[in-house]
Amino acid sequence: MTEISAIGVSSGLVTGKAYVLRRRNYDVPQGRTDDIPGELGRFEEALASIIAETRVMVESARGCSPGSAADILDAYLSLLLDPVVGEGVRDLIGRSHNAAQAVKIGIGKITSMFEGMEDEYMRDRAFDIMDIQNRLLDRLLGDEPGGGDIPPGSILIAEELATSDTVKLDMERVAGIITVCGGRNSHASIVARNMDIPAVVGAADILNLVSTGDDVIIDGFSGEVCVCPTPEAAKSFGERLERYTREKERQRPGVNIPHETADGVQITIGANIGSSEEAARALGYGADEIGLFRSEFMHDNLSYLPDEETQFRSFRDAASAMGGKTVAVRTMDLGADKAFFQTHRLREENPALGYRGIRIQLDHTELLYTQLRAILRAGSFGDIRLMFPMISSVEELRAAKTVLEEVKADLRDDGVPFDEKTLVGMMVEVPSAVIMADRLAKECDFFSIGTNDLIQYTTAADRTNTKVSHLYSHYHPAVLRMIRQTVTAAENAGIGCGICGECAGDPLLLPALIGMGITSISTAPRMISQCCYLISGLNMPQSRELANRVLSCATTREVKQSLTDFAKERNTRRKAPQSPEEVKM
Repeated sequence: MTEISAIGVSSGLVTGKAYVLRRRNYDVPQGRTDDIPGELGRFEEALASIIAETRVMVESARGCSPGSAADILDAYLSLLLDPVVGEGVRDLIGRSHNAAQAVKIGIGKITSMFEGMEDEYMRDRAFDIMDIQNRLLDRLLGDEPGGGDIPPGSILIAEELATSDTVKLDMERVAGIITVCGGRNSHASIVARNMDIPAVVGAADILNLVSTGDDVIIDGFSGEVCVCPTPEAAKSFGERLERYTREKERQRPGVNIPHETADGVQITIGANIGSSEEAARALGYGADEIGLFRSEFMHDNLSYLPDEETQFRSFRDAASAMGGKTVAVRTMDLGADKAFFQTHRLREENPALGYRGIRIQLDHTELLYTQLRAILRAGSFGDIRLMFPMISSVEELRAAKTVLEEVKADLRDDGVPFDEKTLVGMMVEVPSAVIMADRLAKECDFFSIGTNDLIQYTTAADRTNTKVSHLYSHYHPAVLRMIRQTVTAAENAGIGCGICGECAGDPLLLPALIGMGITSISTAPRMISQCCYLISGLNMPQSRELANRVLSCATTREVKQSLTDFAKERNTRRKAPQSPEEVKM
């Protein structure tokens, strides 16, 4: 038996037989060519073939599984169509490189650029670029690999799953996924979460430790993997799996669970989305609202940003899909770590602390102006709110609101319908905003705490840096005190305060957040049912007591222990089988 510690990216427990997918090694010719037109023609033919194939994939996904699958392929198709992808290759061919060599070098440079980005989502797009490179090499070098016949219930193991892999393979036969590379926003992770397949990434030695047909166990909560378990380990896991299955049935979408605590306190449970198509899916999961529409996810193209009409249609469609429920749109949180700005050479040594979010918007007001027009216009079709990212001072918030008033005045002059009463909020995600929260609360209609960045800036720790990632934790006492201080400022000013970072969906921490006064959370759509189930078993006095307890802790370890003890006590009181989600730490 071999045990491996990896990173869980799609929750769940599963056991099955391994199916190892090994990557092809390309023997790329190194010689120069005298036939530049011929090599250029081969490249253009290969690219056109892949684009045509991908268009078919997109249409098939829209017909079979509308929503995120089609969105992923749409974004992938946008990369294929982007002129930047082919420019370097054509230039290299023009300098007498053969087509395969030009693809290897030219697209390899773009892959490296994405791999070096600060933003995790954009960094994970490097695998899509690499997949495009591999598909082109398959065409140019011949002998394309097939998808293989995967037995039902297989645990798919690979270095990394790319977009084309998940199209060639029958994912309905896949019970679990383990990859060496990838992150939370890699294609494999997104597909796994959308299809409710337990998955882990970062399993460094897995390809050397497992063979096709081996028995494998995956814990998608903790990231633990067990290869060839002993009979005792298999029996123990089977008992956990049985409890988990019963618990999951209670939490499945469609089960009528009230969005309130046991003593009747209403909690708004929203969804985080990155496209209008995801709104309907969020509603199906039981979302009360869209707590965070990440509008920058519409900006994945390397060359340009979408125009007003494109953005307007996206926001309008989300509002219409929600049928009158709130949609909170965050204005584009772009920065030097994003693809557009990388391509246009706006690079920085430390983009997380540099030119991003509201700073870019106020410097390039034409971008903000266009987006605000689209958001305000879409407000005529539903309850749309807007919020500004990365606000670090009262001056920034006032400057953004000044642009907003200018946009409103122009819309009035143009006779364009829009919502005059659009609520204006801000993301609280830097320590200076927390310290000034009492003043900022007087300048806006609501707060939304973005814990992912707040943790980073509070602890001065990059979670992608293995040397300091242990410091990046939403259980850090300083982070919890930051959250409580923000909530207090909002309460004193009479405005709402929600939370939309990853910790909003953490079942261990959620009771303490409720106890601190958080009355609205926004999380991944698939987490909504679990959050509802958890909240329905809470009561406010116990939650406040827990909040006070963790706020008095001096260390992250003490916080985790207090939360774990509370989870165990709650399970006993509820007389329900203990689920891995509730005691995952």
